[in-house]
Amino acid sequence: MIRFHSVYMATINNNINPFVWSNMKLSTGCSPLDAILNGGMESGTITELYGGGGTGKTNLCLQLTRNAALQGKKVLYLDTEGVSTERLKQMSRGRSDEVLQNTLFFRAHSFEEQEKRLDEIERISFSGNLDLGLIVVDSMTIFYRTLLNSKDHQNATSRLGRQMIKLLRIARKIDVPVLITTQVYQNQSDGSEQPVGGHMLYHNSKTILKIEKGRGRHSRRVCIIKHRSVPERESIECRICDDGIVSFE
Repeated sequence: MIRFHSVYMATINNNINPFVWSNMKLSTGCSPLDAILNGGMESGTITELYGGGGTGKTNLCLQLTRNAALQGKKVLYLDTEGVSTERLKQMSRGRSDEVLQNTLFFRAHSFEEQEKRLDEIERISFSGNLDLGLIVVDSMTIFYRTLLNSKDHQNATSRLGRQMIKLLRIARKIDVPVLITTQVYQNQSDGSEQPVGGHMLYHNSKTILKIEKGRGRHSRRVCIIKHRSVPERESIECRICDDGIVSFE
């Protein structure tokens, strides 16, 4: 079981102080985001993060990976898009070896491989051999999206649902945070951006965050779409830098 402690927010520098746990939540490392999430990312649940290309979804995934790994926790990271370990090293600065040692990467190149990797992650999670701090799937729907216009789309939706249930079972059984990402599509009726995966992801995720580009080149806005204890549509402004997604201060 994960031990949780009081939050200690540290400034990133060459001697990185660990981000720690509070009230069963993992700090994002971005103080305004932690503030609207009442301390950070919850364990025992799935958090869905969605947004357009280049908005910073993977940045936040890597940032949370770093934060958990620096606590000596193991992170299981399922990559379906080609994540940059060099970016993770950049965020981790002088402690990149420690972070990489505590991060287990799984890669999938098809929907079938994604299912197999999730089976492996479930087996490893339930083995009791690792002190898990976080599970990441980035992205959950990139392969599913390619099947939406095929004759097999109904079966693909059922398979996606089973994958979500598997992740939720892991999260609840070992009390670990699970973070998934998904892309967006444009709703033809009102022109709004909606997450790929729809109700299947919505109903299995306790927290849903939308990230989008802000007014400046590096500015970002993160908005709460769903949360069981925080008002919906509450949002914060932040920025992307070498250290990840941080406040403007």
